[in-house]
Amino acid sequence: MVKKTLFQLHWFFGITAGLVLALMGITGALYSFQEELLRALNADVLKVQVRPEGVLPPAELVQRVEAQQHDKVAMLWVD
Repeated sequence: MVKKTLFQLHWFFGITAGLVLALMGITGALYSFQEELLRALNADVLKVQVRPEGVLPPAELVQRVEAQQHDKVAMLWVD
């Protein structure tokens, strides 16, 4: 009886720990390939056409985006 209960507890905690570790591994792998995934999934968002009037300064660009999207800019990435 005790042996069976200990086996079930060991099995339950092992499966639970395995699932947690697998989830951590998957999310860690996704995080390490963040740039590649962004470029693959959002390529049209990350590339813009160059206009003849030139580029905007970052501060003005952030202001325009916030006014247009009605949201706060969290990150500005310029290559």
